[in-house]
Amino acid sequence: MNDLALYQPTERLKPLISYLGVGNDPALETQLIAKSRQTHVLQFAPNDAGSRFSDAKAIERRRLTKKREYYWLIGPHHDLAGTIWFGPKTFELDLDLPEHPTDTFAIRIYENYLGKGFAVPFLEQSLALETSRRKAAGESALSLWLEANTDNPAALSSYKKIGFHSVHSTAARVTMVLPSSQLKDIVSRYQLSKVGESS
Repeated sequence: MNDLALYQPTERLKPLISYLGVGNDPALETQLIAKSRQTHVLQFAPNDAGSRFSDAKAIERRRLTKKREYYWLIGPHHDLAGTIWFGPKTFELDLDLPEHPTDTFAIRIYENYLGKGFAVPFLEQSLALETSRRKAAGESALSLWLEANTDNPAALSSYKKIGFHSVHSTAARVTMVLPSSQLKDIVSRYQLSKVGESS
């Protein structure tokens, strides 16, 4: 099934990125399976190749059972540059927080696109699109938390730039949340322009 919607990428993603997509696309999913075996992905997220994206059935199963929404960073010739997925996940830490997050996400940037500053604008534009999608579908507002490895300083730096802040840490993992005020600020900065629609 192919129900991919394409959006113009933010200026911070051009010229190497052609589109930001959301939805299902078999060609992108085939690339996701292969790119999950790249060295840096295996280092920080071995479950991508091991179970999450081992084959097309695993991708579809996660989409349906875990209610994951996939966003795609698309380079020239429909080349997969990165992916993000959002979905509900219980925040199990017993912490006194002003807001109780209900959703998590993950981001991957693939070889040939690493180190080009794509993570922050890709995540921000995806946050704006996911917020808009949920509002249109009458779903609950996005409320995010994440866990990241302490030995992945590039990822931690990107999350901090977006506005996530640490609420708990161990020697191996950091738990971070994104305040709703920061999310609203991000969303307000993005004009979402669907490919083929006049603005």
